[in-house]
Amino acid sequence: MMSARILSSESQIITMLIEGKLTAGEFASIQQSLRSLLVKHGKSRILVLAEGFAGVQPSDDGSDTSFRVENGGLIERVAIIGEKKWEDLAAIFTCKSVRKSPVEFFQPAELRQARAWLEQVTRDQPGS
Repeated sequence: MMSARILSSESQIITMLIEGKLTAGEFASIQQSLRSLLVKHGKSRILVLAEGFAGVQPSDDGSDTSFRVENGGLIERVAIIGEKKWEDLAAIFTCKSVRKSPVEFFQPAELRQARAWLEQVTRDQPGS
């Protein structure tokens, strides 16, 4: 079983699950799946559930930013739910410091808050 997979893509929110130790191949595969969904659905928000996450393979340092460059404009927000110890790594992998769209990290007990944050209307959305 892959440690990264898409669980759903409903209401412009793509939910993905990451478990165990993420390999470079799995990371590339999940990016390809996300790319396909973003092309299909347009602007979306991403909810990442890091359950039982155990880090990444040593060769996976998050330095490949091509996914963010090519698809960043289609990602409106990213909410990551996981253990506090993974917050810094999540910031690196999402390029939080240079991403135009906001990225927030939530603790496992904060799923409701993460979903509410993802659903918030932002100033650049039509009708806001």
